[in-house]
Amino acid sequence: MAGVTPTTLAARLQRIQSGQETTWGTQVAATAKWMGIVPITAAFTPVYKNVFVDEDRGSFAPAFTVYQPELGGAWSVGWEATFEDILFALSGVMGPVTPTGSYTWTFAAPLTTAWTPQSYTLELAYDIAAAAATGCLTQKVSIKFQPKKNWSITQSGIFQQYLPYTAIAIDSSTNANPIAVTTHTAHGMVNGQTVVIANHATNTAANGTWTITKTGASTFTLNGSTGNGVGSNTGTATPSITAAPADRTVENILFAGETALAIDAAGGTVGTTSAPNTMVSGQLDIDNQITGAYTGDQKYPVAFAQDKFKVQLTLKFLWNAQMKALYDSTWTAGKASLFQIKATSGAKSVELDFSGALSADPANYQPEYGAIAQELKFDGILDTGSFANYLKAIAINTVATLP
Repeated sequence: MAGVTPTTLAARLQRIQSGQETTWGTQVAATAKWMGIVPITAAFTPVYKNVFVDEDRGSFAPAFTVYQPELGGAWSVGWEATFEDILFALSGVMGPVTPTGSYTWTFAAPLTTAWTPQSYTLELAYDIAAAAATGCLTQKVSIKFQPKKNWSITQSGIFQQYLPYTAIAIDSSTNANPIAVTTHTAHGMVNGQTVVIANHATNTAANGTWTITKTGASTFTLNGSTGNGVGSNTGTATPSITAAPADRTVENILFAGETALAIDAAGGTVGTTSAPNTMVSGQLDIDNQITGAYTGDQKYPVAFAQDKFKVQLTLKFLWNAQMKALYDSTWTAGKASLFQIKATSGAKSVELDFSGALSADPANYQPEYGAIAQELKFDGILDTGSFANYLKAIAINTVATLP
């Protein structure tokens, strides 16, 4: 992968698959393929540092500066939201939850800074390469509602290490069942990962593509293999991502025909008062205020700090009597409202509940699909009534477990 960067690989991405980490930054094998990813949107960008490089021209001063990539960095992907895979974004930004009754996932923004984010190992398959990013934490999620389109998601965050998979020299292999391979340097692989053995002499049965069992930092066995000799220090082992998990059945979340808006006074019951045919478009921005911490000469985030969530809802309304009345009586007075945006398809549903107050003067009136519309922004404010939060998300009858 010399000369190939995460940025240049973005357009060649074939799939992203994830494994849920139990220890932040500890690589795990993938258990699920992310089905709704838009390939061109994926970006994994390592942090760069300035390095002075000497030039032999009789000068005592460094001649020029180069930029060397560190291990950690920032990542982002774009999704076409589905009833099933929206769980990856919600659990990433709001923390993992356990579903009730097998199929009801209820996420709530934490009311203190003490919460546990879900970290992932993301494996990336390109048409010319493979790589992994470990310790992937979600910082921001934006959920967009657009006319004539599906719901869509932008998810972004930080990662600890970017691991491009390159060939590693083999020191030896055993004539055994299964074959045990020793590499010249640490291989960095995990159980269930795939490796390609090439040009290994004598024990030629080792050559090919295998799923491995890790036995040490520089040793592993080839599952299901049988040796035909003792292999010498020849050939290479090239790690690859976990064999592709099976495609899952997912359903896009539609805006038109499936999405409904309800607006209620703060302190009341969310979802009580329907506001039909008023929402032209919208966007819910969730920022969990996680930041990576770098210390000394560390090349990746060694810790992360957390602050209170920052949530904002932007809605573009048709300017009808109902919206004008709310604006005049409630929002200009600084009073909070409860908003519910809910999409339903058969037994499946995704519900976003939000408590907020108008944060800025509305945008100017403008033509929108043959009518007059106005855009308003609302900042999340804790509702002290029955809602008792400023953001909740409920996904019903999607999947029993998060892969």
